[in-house]
Amino acid sequence: MTDNKVYFGHYYQTPDSVNTLIKAENFYYKLNEKEQKAFLQDNHIDYIYYGLEEAKVRGMFNLNTDNPFPYFKIVYQVGPIILYSAK
Repeated sequence: MTDNKVYFGHYYQTPDSVNTLIKAENFYYKLNEKEQKAFLQDNHIDYIYYGLEEAKVRGMFNLNTDNPFPYFKIVYQVGPIILYSAK
């Protein structure tokens, strides 16, 4: 066990899940770099997970799917799945 937390996890186990999901989706699909950095800082988020679902939705919006957050450091990558550091 660790003290690590997620911003949005399972829908029914996330407090205020409707609004939290909307904010998470905005981060991935609508916010610009400055807004993303503020969101991460305001919510004490250190890492960003970018996986198949995020890539699929970004593709539907015609957004960059290869490296959507080039201003964050990639700390782990396996195929299309990327873990970024927000620090």
